[in-house]
Amino acid sequence: MRYLLGFLLIFISFSINAQNRFPSVDSAKNYVLRYIKNSAVESFTNYRMQNTVYGTLELLDSLATDPKVDSIYIQLDTLKYIKGNTTYTVGKVGGSDTATVVKAYVTNAEAVTITKGQVVYIFGASGDRASVKLAKNTSDTFSSKTLGIVRADIAAGAAGWITTQGQVSGINLGAYTAGDVLWLDSVAGGFTKVKPVAPYHSVFVGVVERANAGNGLIYVKPQNGQELGELHDTKITSPTNNQVLAYTAATDIWENKTIENILQFDTVPLAVFGAGSGAAGDTAAFSTSALYGSFYNAGSDTLIITQMRAGVLGTSPSITTEVYWNDSLNITAGATILVTGGTSVTGTIGATNVTSFTNNKIPPNVWVFVRTSAVATKPTYFTLTLLGYKKRI
Repeated sequence: MRYLLGFLLIFISFSINAQNRFPSVDSAKNYVLRYIKNSAVESFTNYRMQNTVYGTLELLDSLATDPKVDSIYIQLDTLKYIKGNTTYTVGKVGGSDTATVVKAYVTNAEAVTITKGQVVYIFGASGDRASVKLAKNTSDTFSSKTLGIVRADIAAGAAGWITTQGQVSGINLGAYTAGDVLWLDSVAGGFTKVKPVAPYHSVFVGVVERANAGNGLIYVKPQNGQELGELHDTKITSPTNNQVLAYTAATDIWENKTIENILQFDTVPLAVFGAGSGAAGDTAAFSTSALYGSFYNAGSDTLIITQMRAGVLGTSPSITTEVYWNDSLNITAGATILVTGGTSVTGTIGATNVTSFTNNKIPPNVWVFVRTSAVATKPTYFTLTLLGYKKRI
């Protein structure tokens, strides 16, 4: 038991949630009631909270009398204390909540002062409290943990209050109109009435309740927008250009996939080049820089080359072939080559199969042609097939 000197002036403050209710305490446990006496923190240890709501009770000692308080508790939203065998009722502390502001006491993690009216996000923790920095909508790092608006200037490294839900007054809102919706801005700590569009992040900050150049009023309630990859039924993995979302029933999620993967494209021969018939005299068809076929890729489709298969016949034949495309037929100057350095083809048909290319996308409306850059041993027959698929890019 403790003796409380003087008349007790009881000040009671509560923080409420959006439903204006508090979670119930455990009626089987004892709780410590703390109060201030001569600038020192004292405690009642023999009191119980029953059928109650959470709150913060501050008892301020003021006069020099010496009443004895045996215990103190809150029952059905009413503060009571026991002296002797009598229970005294102080007054209602719960019931219809009227508080409109939810605040947080935080540390400024910036190297500069955060000023009143600026928007902040949770950066980390310091001094047993959350630390904050200036929020902006340029990336997820600075926007996804937006916490609220600063109530008064907070020096670098110092602690201060911000509003996480409720009203903040004394803000310069001369450029706004009552009812304007406020969004997180790209300027650090700022807000704007212009809703951001991608790639900027949409974070709702609050609404203007009173537009005034010196005494504007904002109702604050930050709500962070979601990115596509943050949706619970969506999985984005290493996205690339021109991918789309596709649903997979087996996993019950949406995933990023290529059109080819979704439609399960099969590769087909796109072009076949060749020379000779296999007769002994057909070796005359082969020489350095000879042209072995061409075609014009008319239309709007790009040819995606996934495989090149080549073969030769003859006595130990050996040639090096090159596949080009250009605006002009059989002109290598300024042309694009499929495989840098060409492809060596020896042995029998099917001996050479290429799947790695320097450039594998042949654009529309160009000439595609095949040449030999070297002929070591002339074959009697040569064939080269380009396999892949068409794609509108």
